[in-house]
Amino acid sequence: MIKAQVQNLAAEDMGGSPWVLFCGLILVTALLTAFPFVNDKQRTAIESTNPALYPGIMEVFKEVAQANWSLKVEEGRLVAGKDVPPQTRFGDWLVVVEPAGGSGEVLSAAFGSNSGTANQKIAFFGASHFGLLDQSTGHQFDGTYELLGWFGAESLGKLSPRELTKRFLFMSATAGLPQMQAAVSMLMLVQMVFLVFVLGFLLSLSRVQVRGLAVNRLRGIGFSSSLRTAAAVAVGPALLICVLLSPFPGAGSVSWAAFTLVYAVRLILVYTARFPNKKKKPSLGE
Repeated sequence: MIKAQVQNLAAEDMGGSPWVLFCGLILVTALLTAFPFVNDKQRTAIESTNPALYPGIMEVFKEVAQANWSLKVEEGRLVAGKDVPPQTRFGDWLVVVEPAGGSGEVLSAAFGSNSGTANQKIAFFGASHFGLLDQSTGHQFDGTYELLGWFGAESLGKLSPRELTKRFLFMSATAGLPQMQAAVSMLMLVQMVFLVFVLGFLLSLSRVQVRGLAVNRLRGIGFSSSLRTAAAVAVGPALLICVLLSPFPGAGSVSWAAFTLVYAVRLILVYTARFPNKKKKPSLGE
């Protein structure tokens, strides 16, 4: 298996591997290709939880706690009582509470090109999402409430504004990461299955004429064997791209394209190795 990543003959031998191994290799490759993108999302989410990115936001949470509003989270959704105003301004921040009658249209109005507000700041407590938009710094935040079951009038007064803000932002930003990881991994798995079948079919169009091999080792002719060979050699490019790109922020956006390129080159090498070197035809003068 390891030799198949760099040796063409070993790659051909993988054409006779069990189908269970074929399925396992596709799954491993899909997880490897998904990792740079997932890692990017995790890094971005965690970095966005720094309160310093949103000047004045700790004061907003302090005011919300002192207002003693009937706000609580139930089953991942924000519930607001009748005492909660739909819009309130705390310092430079406009606080919009959607369950209390506020609307997401306030956000687009405040940040529209014709709004005339160059430094607008909005904290949006939506029914299912929490968001921050700070036009003065260009920073924004988006999170959910799945991990915020503790959020409510009784618990808000027990935390300092700094602790409340940091805990709220971190739990809100990271709540949706498991679902995101599962969705990205599933997407990569579907793409990987499609890619292996397409490239495996193209590989099967070749005619194996490798000089020096016994007839019983010419197993890469059919679609079935070529498919398993294609799955076997995908692990190396996926691991290479995962190791090289994961440390760099933003690399997840190009990881799939980079993997596809390296993977295609590897299969081209397997394809061309199936043909013997043709003898040069003698010229008329020889």
